[in-house]
Amino acid sequence: MSTVISIRRPTGEATLVKDWRLLKTQRPSLHLYGRFLPSTSYWASPAIVRIDAACRSLVAANGALYRLIGEPGSSEAAAEFVSLCSAFDKRLVSTRDVTLDVLC
Repeated sequence: MSTVISIRRPTGEATLVKDWRLLKTQRPSLHLYGRFLPSTSYWASPAIVRIDAACRSLVAANGALYRLIGEPGSSEAAAEFVSLCSAFDKRLVSTRDVTLDVLC
């Protein structure tokens, strides 16, 4: 049986994200991909509904707050993550990396 790990912190506290990229799906919805601390695992967020580029913070549809730390991560690593996910959902094949368009 799979184990579900929550990466959401209590309301008001931001989850720090390193090596991040922003990905847009075909829906179109925007998702944050990166290493969600304190874990060092790569993950993707629920849909992002608000971005504060000046503060480098994002809010997901479920209310989770994320804070970007450091520079964007590897676009190749993000593409590989999308490739792995699209094996289970073919609609994800059209996912695009929009990091430079949105935040940089």
